[in-house]
Amino acid sequence: MALHCKSKNDDLGLQSLKYKQSFSWKFKINFWKTTLYFCYMGWNETDGKLVQGSFDIYSAKRDWSRCGTQCFWSAHTDGVFFKSNQGYYKLMYPWPTNSTLLRD
Repeated sequence: MALHCKSKNDDLGLQSLKYKQSFSWKFKINFWKTTLYFCYMGWNETDGKLVQGSFDIYSAKRDWSRCGTQCFWSAHTDGVFFKSNQGYYKLMYPWPTNSTLLRD
């Protein structure tokens, strides 16, 4: 899976993750609690279909009260899931339906 996360002031670079591999980073919330990180994720399925999307992965206004700065996300074939403080995963972002088919 290709993963590229960034904020207004911090580009974490393009990551190439293998199955079940994780990626993490540390950051501080700004004074106004407007910190926002967004990530592009994508991979090619075995039939050549490109599954991809861009998502707000951390929004201080949304996430500060539910996970502070230690939030856990997991990408699956049906979308991107957020792990709650209770320990269960909730689908937050289904993959867009407009993924493309790559042909040689």
